Amino acid sequence: MRERGSASEGGGPDEGEVASERRGTGPLPLKPPLDDGSGLLRALRALRPVVEGADPRPASVGPGLALGLGLAAVTEPGLGPAGPVEERLCAALPSGRSLEFLAGRRALRRALGRAGLPVAGEIPYQADGVRPELPPGSVGSLSHSGGVAVALAAPAARCAALGVDLERHPLPLSAARVVLGGDEQLLPHGELEGRERLLRELFSAKESAFKALYGLLPPPRRPTTLRGIAVRPVPGGWTAWARGCPERVLHVNARWAVGAVLTWTVTDRPPDGTG
Repeated sequence: MRERGSASEGGGPDEGEVASERRGTGPLPLKPPLDDGSGLLRALRALRPVVEGADPRPASVGPGLALGLGLAAVTEPGLGPAGPVEERLCAALPSGRSLEFLAGRRALRRALGRAGLPVAGEIPYQADGVRPELPPGSVGSLSHSGGVAVALAAPAARCAALGVDLERHPLPLSAARVVLGGDEQLLPHGELEGRERLLRELFSAKESAFKALYGLLPPPRRPTTLRGIAVRPVPGGWTAWARGCPERVLHVNARWAVGAVLTWTVTDRPPDGTG
C-alpha cells in the first residue's frame, strides 16, 4: 500500500498513518494478511518482464535502465530484522505492522539485487523518519498490501525517481472524495463492481505518482494529498501530474493480478545528470 518518495516507504511511526493523514482520513485499521500471498506473488513474478522493462530513457543514452522488482510476503520463513536498528524499529510497531516492515525491507533488498546495486544490510529510515535510507547511488520505492510487499530499485545516476503501489483491498466509493479532485469525473455510472475497481486503480496510480513526485519536486510544488494530483487515462495506465507543477508529467503503468492492482512509474534522469 502506501509509501512515498524516491527512496521511501511511508512510515516512521507507521506508513498507513502517514498516507491516511495526508488524505485526511485518519489512521487506518490494521488489516491481517488476506492469505499467504503465494498466488499473487506468482502473478507478480510473471509481470517482471513488463515492470523491469519500463524504461523511458531514449536509446541515445545507452543500454536500458537496470530496474529491479523485489517481492516478499509476511508469511515467508526466516523473516527478521537485519540488525539492531531494524530490531528497534520493529519493537516500536504492532506485531502485524512489524511483519509488514520486515517484508518490505526484504523486498527492497531483493529489488536492489535485481537492479545490480549493492544490497543493504540494515535499511533504517532517513532523517525525515519516513523514507528508507538506501545505499548511496540508488533510488527505490516500496509498497505493501494484504501481507505482500513490492519494491522497485534503480541506479540514481540513471533514474530520478520511482513510485510503486500495490492495492489488494477494495475501496468503498465514498473514498472518491479523498482520491478525486473536484474537476475529475472519472467514475462512470453503471455497475458497482466496475466503478469500485476503477476507483482502486485510480487510488493506486495516484499513490505511485505521489511517491515519485515527492522525490522530484521541491516542497512548495509537491502535492500534499491525492487530490493534489491530476490524472488522465492512457493505454496501459495513466498520465499524472501535480496540480502545482503541470509541466512535469509522469506515465503511471497499471496492471491487475489475482484481484490486486499494481501501479508504478519510472522517471529517468536526463543525460546531463540533473533531476
